[in-house]
Amino acid sequence: MSTMEDLEKRIQALEDMRAIERLQATYWDTLDAKDWDGLAACLVEDFVFINNTTGGRYEGRDGMLETIKGKFGDNVTSSHQGHHHWIDITGPDTATSHWSLEDDLYDAENGGEFVGRAHYDNAYVKIDGRWYFTEMSLTYLRGKAEIKKRYEDTANAYKVFMM
Repeated sequence: MSTMEDLEKRIQALEDMRAIERLQATYWDTLDAKDWDGLAACLVEDFVFINNTTGGRYEGRDGMLETIKGKFGDNVTSSHQGHHHWIDITGPDTATSHWSLEDDLYDAENGGEFVGRAHYDNAYVKIDGRWYFTEMSLTYLRGKAEIKKRYEDTANAYKVFMM
């Protein structure tokens, strides 16, 4: 039989997992909406982003945001869909997760479209009762660029979207 303390810990773990799910959804929603302040609010100051596909590594929230702003200009439309995930609460204020991603990015200026399938492996910290990303590690399993206007835009699609 569980004690009240055991039940409270289990409820807290479930609440933390739901908060992390919301954080992940907020990250993708703010990215697609180009809500840079909202996106910044998801990340700790010393946030690290690792792209295992390209070898890219971006350290610091501000640097990462500038990189993303450069990739997702006004002419770019994106849709990030995360699913099939798990979350491990690794301590009272730490957690890790694994997410599957489907993304579709279209560059209206150059006509390039990129459709990808990837995995995110993330780390989190809870500060003052709120969860933040500390690290994201992205690995593309499959990516395909399609050209809507010109053949040479294939290279642009990869260049624009692969950080």
